[in-house]
Amino acid sequence: MPPLIANEKNVPRAHLIGTLVIVLLITIGLGAFFSWQQLVEQQAALERLELVVTEKLKARLRGEMDSAISFLEYTRLRTEDVLKRSLVEQVDSAFQIAEAIHVRESARRPAAEVKRLIVEALRPVRFYDGRGYYFIDDMSGQFILLPTAPQLEGQTLLDNRDDTGYFIMRGLIDAARKPRGEGFATYRWYSPDNPKQMTEKLSYVRYFEPYGWLLGTGDYQRWPRAVGQKFGFLK
Repeated sequence: MPPLIANEKNVPRAHLIGTLVIVLLITIGLGAFFSWQQLVEQQAALERLELVVTEKLKARLRGEMDSAISFLEYTRLRTEDVLKRSLVEQVDSAFQIAEAIHVRESARRPAAEVKRLIVEALRPVRFYDGRGYYFIDDMSGQFILLPTAPQLEGQTLLDNRDDTGYFIMRGLIDAARKPRGEGFATYRWYSPDNPKQMTEKLSYVRYFEPYGWLLGTGDYQRWPRAVGQKFGFLK
């Protein structure tokens, strides 16, 4: 390559070429910078959009979850109301049987024999697909009738507790001591489906005055007590 000779023709040409190279480099640099800046802004815009969409989805999910929870709580309350009415009806039927036997037999048989007639009349009765049965306790905590564990009949277990520490017998006695001689008690007990694990149970009892008994029944609740407790048996 021949050496570049500085003269009046080559100097302007070299200056022009240098200027063009500088302008080209500046143009390329600015283009790269603005392209990078645009990419950064687009990324930031996408991140903002993703954040907005995520927050809207979270808000929608919270709303749907709150609606689901409200529905389940409403269903649980309706289910519990239905169960309470059914328990009252079952106990009223047993109460009528006990009263009828007492009225008919107490004048001609010893009290112990009349008690036995009442107990044996109620012992085989089952309902709620076999889960339901009648139990009788006295007000001192003695088991009079317990079809699922007859070996305990005659024993006094005033301090028996469920797995939460709740005094089961005392709760039933307190329910029977209410002004009308009737009431509900909620506790945990072993279900026939899973006899090794306690499940929440709702029971209803009435006070049978002739013998100082509480007569009741219960069933295992299908809904937890709060669905958070919201979305947690029989004796």
